[in-house]
Amino acid sequence: MSSVAKYGFIIFVFNSVLLSVPEMKNICDVIFFGLMFIFSILAIVSSSALIQIFKSKSFQFLILIILINFFYWIIFHEFNELEAVKYLLARSIQFFIISVAILLNYEYFLNTFPKHLAYFVIILVFIGLLINPDFISNRYLGIFWNENAFASFTCMSFAVFFLQAKKRTNLDNFLMTLLIIISVSTGSRSVVIALILCFLLKYGLSVRNSLYSIVFIIFYLFIINLQLSTSFNRFSAVSLFDDRILQIKYAFATFLNKPFFGYGIDKYSYIDMDLVPDLIFGTIISAHNGYLALLVQFGMIFGGAILFIIIRQSFLSIKRFITKKNINNTFYLFVLIFGLLISFFETLITGINEFHTILFLFSLAILNFSYYESSDNK
Repeated sequence: MSSVAKYGFIIFVFNSVLLSVPEMKNICDVIFFGLMFIFSILAIVSSSALIQIFKSKSFQFLILIILINFFYWIIFHEFNELEAVKYLLARSIQFFIISVAILLNYEYFLNTFPKHLAYFVIILVFIGLLINPDFISNRYLGIFWNENAFASFTCMSFAVFFLQAKKRTNLDNFLMTLLIIISVSTGSRSVVIALILCFLLKYGLSVRNSLYSIVFIIFYLFIINLQLSTSFNRFSAVSLFDDRILQIKYAFATFLNKPFFGYGIDKYSYIDMDLVPDLIFGTIISAHNGYLALLVQFGMIFGGAILFIIIRQSFLSIKRFITKKNINNTFYLFVLIFGLLISFFETLITGINEFHTILFLFSLAILNFSYYESSDNK
């Protein structure tokens, strides 16, 4: 069971990365449904693991979120609404995969998994450079369909090397440099946030960090004056935020249309297109705000409860890290804070088979598990 949980979660995460490669979508969908089926069977037959999960304080917040999902489904959906049933089951199995992986393989996922994830992303980066080596002329996306998704993968991998407790090798430094160059070349604004967050977590508000900040600002001012499509140039171009603001505007209008109980458990990242003028109909795709997306989906009452649980748990994890300063948890704290920030302009914390959402929830769970399993808190 331990090996199945370990490799099942690894495949789950790696598959969510490959899902962003257009040629891999059909295969990844099959793998995803296969994992859902296998772990649904395991959840039924592995009663001892389920009992441990239910008894552990570490996973109580996940259980509460599932219960809210379940009660919402019971109250507002019919039993024959297949999409709602599929969402509820997939969310439940997602939480089970996360919980059982941590429960049975805590040391591996705390200390080793981040590096394995980074190496996997680096392999895909090298494949992309072989196929499409021009990462300067335009926003670079390698073998992926979306630059922002690619940036999410490379930023996470950069953070693994940058925040590691052990002394970096020459190979680590080379790979870290490659990752930051590729990250910036994607043109994703999230890269700037990731870099600042990495420095703050690594060095804190120290004199050294202040000097790094000055160097970063000088480099930033230099880059934005060049005619490139890097993350810095796009971050400084205020007009490029207009698209996000417009999508958030109509997501908020969608929320106000059904503020108390939302549109339904199957309507994640949803915008009511009846509210969008014909003139801009094709440009509005999704909420592009994880918090609004949850409120649109569940409404103020149920969605607010889920957000309260997530934000409260995140605050506790950050507070515990500051108090204890466990350097082995720094990468997962980065994922957590980065997810909270990026959710203001990306639809995170709502998906099932989505890379950042999986890692965000996993980070929240493993930080909680790390706290309760420490000798001081048993």
